[in-house]
Amino acid sequence: MAELSGWAEAILFVPYGPRLRSYRKLLYQTLNPRATLEFQDLQIQEVKKLMKRLLVHPGEFLDHAKLYAGAVSIRIAYGHTARDFNDEFIQGAEEFMSAVSEAILPGRWLVETIPSMRYIPSWFPGATFKRKAEKWAKMTAKHRQGPFDYVLKHMIEGTAEPSFTSKLLEPADGSQVSESEKEMIKIVASHLYGAGADTTASIIQSFFLAMTLYPDVQFKAQAELDSYLTTKRTLTIADREHLPYTHGVVMESLRWHPVTNIIARRTKEDEVVGEYIIPSGTYVIGNLWAMLHNAEIYRDPCVFKPERYLGDEPSPDPAIYGFGFGRRVCPGSHIGLQSLWLVISNILANFEISKLRTSDGEEITPGEEYTSGILSRPLPFKNIIKPRTMAARSMVDEVEI
Repeated sequence: MAELSGWAEAILFVPYGPRLRSYRKLLYQTLNPRATLEFQDLQIQEVKKLMKRLLVHPGEFLDHAKLYAGAVSIRIAYGHTARDFNDEFIQGAEEFMSAVSEAILPGRWLVETIPSMRYIPSWFPGATFKRKAEKWAKMTAKHRQGPFDYVLKHMIEGTAEPSFTSKLLEPADGSQVSESEKEMIKIVASHLYGAGADTTASIIQSFFLAMTLYPDVQFKAQAELDSYLTTKRTLTIADREHLPYTHGVVMESLRWHPVTNIIARRTKEDEVVGEYIIPSGTYVIGNLWAMLHNAEIYRDPCVFKPERYLGDEPSPDPAIYGFGFGRRVCPGSHIGLQSLWLVISNILANFEISKLRTSDGEEITPGEEYTSGILSRPLPFKNIIKPRTMAARSMVDEVEI
């Protein structure tokens, strides 16, 4: 289905080889640790908008997290500012991700088992898969080309905001970009939303759940923040090294309920592991949940404990596993971690998150329940989110959405 839908060269489906290495080179050029800092200002702008939305409509915090993550991904990819879910760039990206999610469902399409079915005409009875694929191919072409043309237009007009696409189309060394390179830039840029939006949103949503369930953790982080901050301001990535417990909250948000519980890899050649021979072409499943909940490495693994990363013998950084591993490790881990730090630290500094109460004053504890799809996120739950102080309210209220 991937090939029929025009995704054969998509970064998600292309096999390891020269093309994937070229894709990853493009990503590293713009998303390496140093380059990532160039996107901090836009991330902070979106964090401020997120906090304003929390102030105005606190009950919609799960949606606010998703809009923040989507808006950041779109701005990084194309320099376009998305203000709500009706934004055409976000709509196009969501449509694309929905199609991919449907296409890769195991056992969903008979053509995956009988490849010769791909030659059946789309009008033929039972060729629903062919009609779907044709629709998705047209949608994919539009999803790639429209935002790319947007960047080109603004570059010509001299109004383009720095982005993944604009930086690669206009290299700092002044070199010319070939047509084949432009095509690769277009393809990779179109995947930044899917790679960053859903994963970042899910982790932020888990953070909201953790702070609702673990008020003592929230209190400790806020005590650290209050001791460190001498004036009310927006925290930046430069503050991270001075706030170890708060950084631990970010790390634990990655580990506690991983966004992806398993990942698949395929062997390129025969592998010998102990007494076993794993033939070339075998799919090997990595169980990220088990790795991040190994009690020998993370004591009390089901408990949200930021202090596990402190002291003389800290637990391993969960990002080692949380962003995948091997040749297909997520190349956007630096920008993702920066985004999470900016969101979580600033929300903790400015907002109090607590459980709802009944009319009798009894706390309502939300369940620790998650979806079971390819990406795992908390099922909808309710809490109370309010500014910690009048100073925090005033600072957040000044933001224009």
